[in-house]
Amino acid sequence: MQSRRVLVTGAAGRLGQHVVRSLAEAGWNVAVLLAPADDVAPIEQYVDVHPFRGDARDARDVENALAVAEVVVHLAAIPAPALAPGERVFLNSVATYVVLDAATRVGVERAVVAGSIAATGLSFSPHDARPAYLPLDEEMPAQEADPYALSKTTDESTCRMMNRRSGLTTTVVRMPFLGTPADRLSKHADELAAEPWKGVRSAWAYLDTRDAGRAIALAAERRGGDAQVLYAVAPETLVPYPTQQLVESFLPDVPRRRSFEGREVPIDLTRAPTLIGFTAEHLWPVEPRDLLTGQPAAARV
Repeated sequence: MQSRRVLVTGAAGRLGQHVVRSLAEAGWNVAVLLAPADDVAPIEQYVDVHPFRGDARDARDVENALAVAEVVVHLAAIPAPALAPGERVFLNSVATYVVLDAATRVGVERAVVAGSIAATGLSFSPHDARPAYLPLDEEMPAQEADPYALSKTTDESTCRMMNRRSGLTTTVVRMPFLGTPADRLSKHADELAAEPWKGVRSAWAYLDTRDAGRAIALAAERRGGDAQVLYAVAPETLVPYPTQQLVESFLPDVPRRRSFEGREVPIDLTRAPTLIGFTAEHLWPVEPRDLLTGQPAAARV
């Protein structure tokens, strides 16, 4: 059987560790491109090729690492606008261009790019931004007003351009807040339960990072010669309140294309199971409560 080789950038990050593990468990021979200061210890048991050190924005570093790969998974990025000056955050897009451009030159067949719900422009907007409609979907017009959102929509445009230019199959996996019970998921769930208005910009969505790793690994298998964007999100919100109550209370003027059952996340999740066979498996346990009274409520079936 011919070996299956994949290069992962940003492999040492919170998401990267789960992606590397999922890829290795799916039978991939994993190589990684790490920044000089990145710690390889959390992933070294899953890495088949000695780690490459370099900058995802440097074409020579990327080409050197891609020499062992037929698929590239690009995760390397500054993950929020408050973590660096705006110009550095937007350099995320330069890395995406460099990685995909190098991939097309060396004959890589497929590319997966870590996307974000922030591509809507809602998550970090300096304005009181609201979605154009609910549920959110991949076709909703973006409202970029911060450098991180701009970098994410630019990444998606870059993927489409590379596909048109060379036929590279690209898949952008848009993800929401990531966490596991062992790290930050519990704290975030408690915060949103106490102040549900804080979840408006993210549609109260989340994804267990273990599921995120599996979604990326499934996307690495996708063929088709096209460019696709899809949401990988848990099917229920992270809060205990009925979604219909949430949107009526906090987004009353936003057009709704349908009603929502129980704690159904207000995001269209059609593409993920259709294109890559993904549905989330690790769901946060929540006892449903009425938003207005705070009293326990029977979960809808």
